Amino acid sequence: MLPYEKIEQILSYPFKNREILLMAMTHRSYLNESSQDLKSYERLEFLGDSLLNFFVTDTLYRKYPEYKEGELSSLKARLVSKEACSFYLSHFDLLPFLLIAKGELAMIERSKKGIMADLYEAILGAIFLDGGFLAAEEFFLKSAQLHFQHLKESSKKDFKALLQDYTLRTMKKLPSYEVLFEEGPEHKKSFLVAVFVDEQEAGRGRGSTKKEAEQAAAMEAVLYHGWQDEQTKTRL
Repeated sequence: MLPYEKIEQILSYPFKNREILLMAMTHRSYLNESSQDLKSYERLEFLGDSLLNFFVTDTLYRKYPEYKEGELSSLKARLVSKEACSFYLSHFDLLPFLLIAKGELAMIERSKKGIMADLYEAILGAIFLDGGFLAAEEFFLKSAQLHFQHLKESSKKDFKALLQDYTLRTMKKLPSYEVLFEEGPEHKKSFLVAVFVDEQEAGRGRGSTKKEAEQAAAMEAVLYHGWQDEQTKTRL
């Protein structure tokens, strides 16, 4: 049913139990079309999501001891996002092997990013079940390390200035920021801020100060909404 060896070669991981790999590559829509007793990747996705959160948190804590809690939280939100997981899976050409219903296949481009994100978490969970913690961690680091480095380098740039320059130049609009909520005692505040462009929310960010949270929100808008032109890119 599946070209197991090909998939294992792509992942650089040989499964001991290929039934787990079959489950990881089975979209829930396929169950209605198959006469086999199959299970979809939804439970593996649930497991992979928890593993991803742990691996990201652990890696950020160990690699960046100079970062404050607000900066770590902001980076973590981006490293576990749907966009990030889709990026991680893009290193592996696995979508052609996904078992998915024909009707869903016709619509895959519309929901491609979400499917890739779910599949990444399912593969992460599958490798953990088959090979254990270290195997899953190795797969995570191999797939995510480039994104880690990119966000680490980006996080110290003045994204508020970059966003303002870009929106003024291309939209004739200034971004605005709104504190959605704050919590914690005075000596350990946490802020959640949203940035708006043309009255539309463009990004959110957390920080231990309003300034940190605004920078994180602006970074999300610039990096994940494609608000970059050649002039902005030269400053990234």
